[in-house]
Amino acid sequence: MVGTWISEVERERQKLQRQLNVRPKNQSMTTAEIRDLVEQLRDIVGVLANASPADRRAVYDELGVSLTYHPETKSIEVGAGAPHVLRVGVGGGT
Repeated sequence: MVGTWISEVERERQKLQRQLNVRPKNQSMTTAEIRDLVEQLRDIVGVLANASPADRRAVYDELGVSLTYHPETKSIEVGAGAPHVLRVGVGGGT
């Protein structure tokens, strides 16, 4: 199931990349384009939650996303091929 999903995501990524290459670089996405993209990705959290670590890693690698867990602060550093980094705390519910 995950392998099929990854193949579908790869095809969609290639299709979107072709579309992005046509768009002028300074042109913003339309509301409809954003809505379509969100709709296509709606269940990605569930799919990734049920994927094997190797499959999740392959998806993150393909997206250019890196995750680093810092146990001393119980935080995850998220890098996305860009200079900015997002730090997210994890663990310990109330």
